Parts: sequence; structure tokens; C-alpha cells
Amino acid sequence: MVVALPHLDDLSRQNASQVKNRWGEVVRQVQQSGSAAVTNHSTVEMVLLTAATYNQLVEGRRRASSRCSTNSDADSTSDSGRFTSRRPPRR
Repeated sequence: MVVALPHLDDLSRQNASQVKNRWGEVVRQVQQSGSAAVTNHSTVEMVLLTAATYNQLVEGRRRASSRCSTNSDADSTSDSGRFTSRRPPRR
């Protein structure tokens, strides 16, 4: 299942003090909308998600990772059994 998440700019926002002082209200909001952005000095620092949404993201990531692993295994055994060297990305 694909999780449809809104763009970060489209999330409802709560500043850190509101989250601290009105936790119950923030939880209800996240349960209704699925997520909320937490800001510090108007900058989004984190996103709160429901547990169900988080689990869907983890499951989707797991599936994508296993597909990539399966494709990578097929790629490495093709080409007459030769393995290709893969360098890590430069930083």
C-alpha cells in the first residue's frame, strides 16, 4: 500500500511550545489529519505521524528495499557471472 503524505508546506503547524503545553490537543489533531509539523522559530524541525502511518512507511520502505536487493542480486549474477564494484557516494 502506498502512503499518500502531504507536502511539508501543506501540513498543519504547531510550534514546540504549543506541542508541550497542549499535547492532548496536538495528538487529536494528528489522529484526525495523520500528521502535523512541529516548528521552532517558524522552521519545521520534525513531523508527528500516527503509528499507523509510520508502520505503513516502514512497510513500504521494507518492500522497496527487498525489491532493490532482488534486482541487485540479479544484476550482479548476470553479465557472465562478473561482479561490478560499487563505490559509496562522495560526500
